[in-house]
Amino acid sequence: MSYSGSKVVIIGGAGQAGKIHVQNLLSLGAEVACYDVIENADCAKSYDAKTTEHDACVADGYKIAIVALPDNMLFPHTYKILDAGFERVMIEKPGSLNSSDLEKLNNKAAENGVAFTIDYQRSFDGRVSKLTNQIKELIADGYQLDYVSVYSCDKAQPPQAAHQALNQGCHDYALLLGILDAADLSVKELQARGVKWGSLNDTKFLKITGSAANDSSLALFDVQMGRVNSTGTFTEFYVKLSKYDAEKDMYMPFEAKLNFPETPDPDSLWSDVWAEAFKKSVEALLKGEGGVPVSFGVSVLSFAEQALASLS
Repeated sequence: MSYSGSKVVIIGGAGQAGKIHVQNLLSLGAEVACYDVIENADCAKSYDAKTTEHDACVADGYKIAIVALPDNMLFPHTYKILDAGFERVMIEKPGSLNSSDLEKLNNKAAENGVAFTIDYQRSFDGRVSKLTNQIKELIADGYQLDYVSVYSCDKAQPPQAAHQALNQGCHDYALLLGILDAADLSVKELQARGVKWGSLNDTKFLKITGSAANDSSLALFDVQMGRVNSTGTFTEFYVKLSKYDAEKDMYMPFEAKLNFPETPDPDSLWSDVWAEAFKKSVEALLKGEGGVPVSFGVSVLSFAEQALASLS
C-alpha cells in the first residue's frame, strides 16, 4: 500500500533512528521533511531547528510528526511540539526521562486532540505480535501465565559507563509488560540486582526478578540484560503457560521461545534485527491506527523507576 500524499516531518532527522524512519517512510510513499540543525539529504525539505518554529512545518502541510531526539531532549521539545498543530505525533522511546513527564505529555496531547503514540516498535514484529495474540487466546481458553523471561545482551566489550539510564532496558521491559497485559496481569513486586545505572558495568549489569498478578493468577518473571552496545545485539524471549484439562487430572503446558536474531551473531545490528518492526511502526502512524499508546510508555518508565529504586 502506498501512502502518497502523506507528509511527515522528522524532528531530529539526522540521527540514527531518524534516518531509519526517513528511509521507511520514503519506501511507503510518504513525503518526508526533516527538522534539525543538520540536513538529511534524503528529505524533500529541511527546516533549520535553530531558526524555524514547529508550526511552520504544519503550515506547509506536514501534519504528522515523529520526534526522534536523544532521551534527555524528548520532553522539552515534545511539550512545544504538541502546541504546534500536528494531528499525529509519535515519540521515540522512552519518551521522557521519567514517567511523570511522559504522563504530562500524554495529558497535553489529549487536551489538544493530538493522536499521540510511542515507538515501542518491537510489538510490531510478526513473531512478537503472533505470540501476544496467542497468549490472549490461551488465557481465554483457561490457561494461566506462569513465567516470562527476557534476556538481552550485546557484543562483549570492556566495562564502560552505562549512559541513557532509563533508556537502557526499556525495550526489554516493554516486551515483558506486553505479555503481562495480554494475560491481564499487573506487576506485584520486583527486585533488581546489578550495577547501578551510570556507573561502570560489564555486559551483564542488571537482573530483575518479580511477580505479576490479578485476582486469580500469579506469574513470575525475570529480565536480565547488558545492553551497552549497538552490535552483536541478541534478545531471548521465553513464555510459559499452563492449565489442567476438564477432568482436572492432566497438566497441559504451553511454552514458546523467540530469539532475535534466531542465531546469535556478533555483527548483528538492532536496526537490522528489528527492521520489519520499524517499518510497521511508521506504517501504523501513517494509517492513524494501531500505534502503541503513550500510556504504555508511562508503564514502561514506571517499571524502570521501580527497578532503579530497588537498586538504591
